[in-house]
Amino acid sequence: MATTTPTVEQKQILGALLFELMIGQLTDETIALVDTLDRNDVPSVFNEMVGFMHGMSTEPHLRYTVITHLVRELAGEASQLADERMSNQPPMF
Repeated sequence: MATTTPTVEQKQILGALLFELMIGQLTDETIALVDTLDRNDVPSVFNEMVGFMHGMSTEPHLRYTVITHLVRELAGEASQLADERMSNQPPMF
Protein backbone atom coordinates (compact mmCIF):
# COMPACT_ATOMS: atom_id res chain seq x y z
CA MET A 1 0.00 0.00 0.00
CA ALA A 2 1.30 3.42 -0.91
CA THR A 3 2.29 5.54 2.04
CA THR A 4 3.40 8.61 0.11
CA THR A 5 1.60 11.09 -2.08
CA PRO A 6 1.77 10.06 -5.75
CA THR A 7 4.18 12.04 -7.88
CA VAL A 8 3.01 14.24 -10.73
CA GLU A 9 4.34 11.62 -13.16
CA GLN A 10 2.40 8.83 -11.43
CA LYS A 11 -0.77 10.93 -11.53
CA GLN A 12 -0.27 11.59 -15.25
CA ILE A 13 0.24 7.90 -16.00
CA LEU A 14 -2.72 6.81 -13.88
CA GLY A 15 -4.84 9.61 -15.38
CA ALA A 16 -4.01 8.37 -18.88
CA LEU A 17 -4.87 4.83 -17.78
CA LEU A 18 -8.25 5.91 -16.39
CA PHE A 19 -9.04 8.00 -19.47
CA GLU A 20 -8.22 5.20 -21.87
CA LEU A 21 -10.14 2.62 -19.88
CA MET A 22 -13.21 4.85 -19.84
CA ILE A 23 -13.14 5.05 -23.65
CA GLY A 24 -12.49 1.33 -23.93
CA GLN A 25 -8.95 1.30 -25.20
CA LEU A 26 -5.35 1.03 -24.05
CA THR A 27 -2.51 2.36 -26.17
CA ASP A 28 0.91 0.76 -26.33
CA GLU A 29 2.29 3.99 -24.85
CA THR A 30 0.08 3.85 -21.76
CA ILE A 31 0.74 0.14 -21.27
CA ALA A 32 4.48 0.85 -21.37
CA LEU A 33 4.12 3.78 -18.94
CA VAL A 34 2.09 1.72 -16.46
CA ASP A 35 4.79 -0.93 -16.68
CA THR A 36 7.25 1.61 -15.23
CA LEU A 37 5.18 1.99 -12.05
CA ASP A 38 5.83 -0.04 -8.93
CA ARG A 39 2.45 -1.30 -7.80
CA ASN A 40 3.53 -0.75 -4.18
CA ASP A 41 4.22 2.96 -4.82
CA VAL A 42 0.78 3.89 -6.16
CA PRO A 43 -2.39 4.49 -4.14
CA SER A 44 -3.83 1.17 -3.02
CA VAL A 45 -6.90 1.57 -5.23
CA PHE A 46 -4.58 1.14 -8.25
CA ASN A 47 -2.46 -1.77 -6.93
CA GLU A 48 -4.41 -4.53 -8.65
CA MET A 49 -4.74 -2.70 -11.95
CA VAL A 50 -1.05 -1.82 -12.13
CA GLY A 51 0.00 -5.32 -11.08
CA PHE A 52 -2.37 -6.92 -13.57
CA MET A 53 -0.94 -4.82 -16.39
CA HIS A 54 2.72 -5.56 -15.65
CA GLY A 55 3.99 -7.59 -18.56
CA MET A 56 0.55 -7.80 -20.19
CA SER A 57 0.27 -8.96 -23.76
CA THR A 58 -0.45 -6.32 -26.37
CA GLU A 59 -1.98 -8.81 -28.80
CA PRO A 60 -5.28 -7.26 -30.00
CA HIS A 61 -7.53 -10.17 -29.01
CA LEU A 62 -5.96 -10.37 -25.54
CA ARG A 63 -5.94 -6.60 -25.08
CA TYR A 64 -9.74 -6.54 -25.46
CA THR A 65 -10.12 -9.05 -22.61
CA VAL A 66 -7.62 -7.19 -20.42
CA ILE A 67 -9.46 -3.90 -20.94
CA THR A 68 -12.75 -5.55 -20.00
CA HIS A 69 -11.20 -6.98 -16.84
CA LEU A 70 -9.68 -3.61 -15.89
CA VAL A 71 -12.96 -1.76 -16.49
CA ARG A 72 -14.70 -4.24 -14.17
CA GLU A 73 -11.95 -3.73 -11.57
CA LEU A 74 -12.34 0.04 -11.86
CA ALA A 75 -16.12 -0.23 -11.52
CA GLY A 76 -15.76 -2.31 -8.38
CA GLU A 77 -13.29 0.12 -6.80
CA ALA A 78 -15.52 3.09 -7.69
CA SER A 79 -18.59 1.38 -6.25
CA GLN A 80 -16.76 0.56 -3.03
CA LEU A 81 -15.54 4.15 -2.70
CA ALA A 82 -19.07 5.47 -3.25
CA ASP A 83 -20.45 3.12 -0.57
CA GLU A 84 -17.75 4.18 1.91
CA ARG A 85 -18.42 7.85 1.23
CA MET A 86 -22.16 7.42 1.71
CA SER A 87 -21.68 5.66 5.04
CA ASN A 88 -19.31 8.38 6.25
CA GLN A 89 -21.17 11.39 4.89
CA PRO A 90 -21.01 14.35 7.27
CA PRO A 91 -24.25 16.02 8.37
CA MET A 92 -25.72 18.37 5.78
CA PHE A 93 -26.33 21.21 8.26
